[in-house]
Amino acid sequence: MEKLPKYLWIAALILWAVGALALVLVVSSQLFLPGNAQVFGDTGRGWLLPAWIGAMAVLLAALILAKKLYKNEKYNLLAFILGLVGAAVALVVALELKGLLPEKVGLVYETQGISTWKLIWRHLTPVGAGVLVAVVAWIHRADARRARIAAENDSYKSVYDLPDEPVFRDARSENQQNAPKRRKKKK
Repeated sequence: MEKLPKYLWIAALILWAVGALALVLVVSSQLFLPGNAQVFGDTGRGWLLPAWIGAMAVLLAALILAKKLYKNEKYNLLAFILGLVGAAVALVVALELKGLLPEKVGLVYETQGISTWKLIWRHLTPVGAGVLVAVVAWIHRADARRARIAAENDSYKSVYDLPDEPVFRDARSENQQNAPKRRKKKK
């Protein structure tokens, strides 16, 4: 169980890198399109590219937090939340891109737009990365919490030294101890 978060983190990093590569390709195509024709800006969906960049930045922050601060319970919760938020935003962007660029067959029988396979490996990999980062952060948080509770339990010292005799005495209990014992009546 100790190596599982490490492998999941590496898988999340690889998925994030694939999504970042697709993002770099889109940004570079936006910068170098002839005639300054912006694909996302012309359709009224100018929020897609900033949202995609923001989701990738949030996922990178979650990856770094999950790796560097894995012993801190509070920051693992932050990495968990950031991973899920980044995955949700990336999912919205991916589904909007699928609707924006449907798959069509061109003149030379080549497909244009985003096919299901392109959607998965280009645009849904950040979603997978966010989910994996959230799982890693949750495992690290559980381990840190378990270690904190064990340390608290080990450091506990009893401050009360209670003897076996009664702590409080009153006149009634002293009279009962000094009083002669009575015999039971026979029936």
